[in-house]
Amino acid sequence: MMESIGISSPIHRVRRDFGWLCSEEGPVEREEEKVPDKVSPLARMLALAHRYQGLIDSGEVRDQSELARKLKLSRNRVSQILSLTLLGPGIQMAILQGEFGELSTRELLAIAQEVNWARQRGRVRN
Repeated sequence: MMESIGISSPIHRVRRDFGWLCSEEGPVEREEEKVPDKVSPLARMLALAHRYQGLIDSGEVRDQSELARKLKLSRNRVSQILSLTLLGPGIQMAILQGEFGELSTRELLAIAQEVNWARQRGRVRN
């Protein structure tokens, strides 16, 4: 039979990046090189679009309608968000790198309606 041993020590819970750390010394200071840059709203929406598409592709949800019901969003809104996955790879990478900070979500959704990636890129520059 195993004995349990109780150990008393002050432990502080610290939020760090995307997880929690426990430290006996108290709050842990972030190292400068590990502090992530602020993520733009466009990058968040693009990531969300890929997450939604992944749910459909994996079969977790049957289609956009089921996804909209589960998220309690309109089918139109889900369709708009998913349209961001149709942006050219260069535009998507630029969004993730924060190069289009001045571009509005509405403008980006309009650009995503263009099927030709070269014309999409031209619309971003204009």
